Parts: sequence; C-alpha cells; structure tokens
Amino acid sequence: MKVKKKLFVLGSLLVNLATSNHNFPDPHVTVGPTENAHMTTTTQNNNKFFFQDSREVFYSHKVNATKSLCIPCFDALLHQHFRKKKVHFDNKDKLRCPLFVRWEKDFIDSDTKFVRGLAGTMEPVDLEKIVDIAIKSASFGSDLAYYDIMEHELRRLRVIITIPNHFESISDYQDWQPALHGIKINFKNNIGKEYSAVFMPEDTECHKNESNEDIIRTVVSKSGFRGSLTLKLIQNSTMVRFQSSTAQLTFEEYRQFAKERSKAKKTTSTSKCKVKK
Repeated sequence: MKVKKKLFVLGSLLVNLATSNHNFPDPHVTVGPTENAHMTTTTQNNNKFFFQDSREVFYSHKVNATKSLCIPCFDALLHQHFRKKKVHFDNKDKLRCPLFVRWEKDFIDSDTKFVRGLAGTMEPVDLEKIVDIAIKSASFGSDLAYYDIMEHELRRLRVIITIPNHFESISDYQDWQPALHGIKINFKNNIGKEYSAVFMPEDTECHKNESNEDIIRTVVSKSGFRGSLTLKLIQNSTMVRFQSSTAQLTFEEYRQFAKERSKAKKTTSTSKCKVKK
C-alpha cells in the first residue's frame, strides 16, 4: 500500500508539472535577418538565432537611406523598365542590408499621394540589388494590387526607399512604439500552419492613435490568416521590432541630377580629348 501511495503522489506531481503555466523562454527563433548579426548573448546555429533576453539586439548594420540611393531606382525605371537597357549600381563598399522600394504618385492639384508599387526584403541583400527591387516594385508581378508603372506617369512619381535596421526580439507584444518601430510577427494557427507579416514604422505611424493590440491585428490580417485572432495567439507569437531610415526623391529632382550628371560627363569627355591632342 505504501508503494502504491508513493507512486500516486509521484504521478500527481508529474501531472502538475506538465500542466502548470511556466514562463520558460522559447529558444527557437527564426525571425529576422541571419547575416552579419551583432550578438552579445546570442549564438548562431544553422542560420537560426537563439536568445534568452527580451529586447535583444540581434541584427544591425551601418547603411542609411539617402537621396543618392534613390537615383539608381529612377535610373532602373527609366532605362531598364521602359527602354530595356541594363542598369548597374556600383556597390563599391560591398554593403548589405534589408531594403524596400516604394513608388508613389501625386494626385493633380492635390497633396494626396497613392502607392503605385512596393517591393523589398527583410533579409540583408547586396546593395546593388536595389536596381532589381526598384524594377520589381514598378511591375505588375510585385503585387496584384498594382499594375505596371507607365512612362506618362513619370512627372508625378516619387521613389521612397526604406532600410530597416536595429532588429530586437520582444517577448511582450506591447513593447514597441508606433511611428518609431516597425513590427514583424510570426505565428502558427491551431493546426501548425505558419504565417508572417510586417508593418514598417511609417505603416505603424498611420495607426498611431490605435492600441498596439489593434495594430497587431491589422498586421496579422496582412498575413493571409483568416481564423479567430485571440489574445493567446498574439502572446504566443514570435515578434521582432525594428527601426528604419527612409529617403525619397521626386522625378523633378531626379531630372535635375541627370542634367548635372550629363554635363559632368561631357566636361570629362572634352578634357580627355584635349589631353589626347
């Protein structure tokens, strides 16, 4: 009888241990870029990141968005997209970073703008890929919501590049600030299907008067998930917050730069001819 009683007590302890709600950290994180990562208490294994602390900065880089990076986007649109002439961006410093290119078009006689195309990647890529991403964002294939940008639209176009940076894991879905942070969320439904979605800082800024939970519900709706979004599902999601730098250039600004670039080339060519004589 004593043996049976001991076995019963031991079984009860095991059941309580298995069913209790312990807050053990989940070490298996596969979200976010996996190269050139700045890691302090993190380790890398098979391109997956393992970390224990909330708000651990697990990836950052030194690339900032500038107007000069917008120029090859218009070069690509004007010469490669419309005229099928290959454009190359010289990435002398071999820089890599996540990168997004968005095209916007101004309404006539209005300050209102609407998106004409968007493409990019959260994974770090060689910076010369900005040409390919610019072409993709201007094409119908990038998103069924947009049709190809046409040449007659050029004068009302502007390009905006966004470079995400300073990626931090967060364990609390409230631990981010709209307008300052973008948010990336990965989660599974009740049958194990994986979903993922991203909101840029400029996207969260548009919703800054809403609660963080409501914004996350909007982000999740972008993932294709059509089930019931419960608070428990949100809390069990893997989330990364990040910041970004942005730069933009209008077509008129690009035209002015193109004129100056053309003059500089002619001056250089004339100088070379005089030297030869």
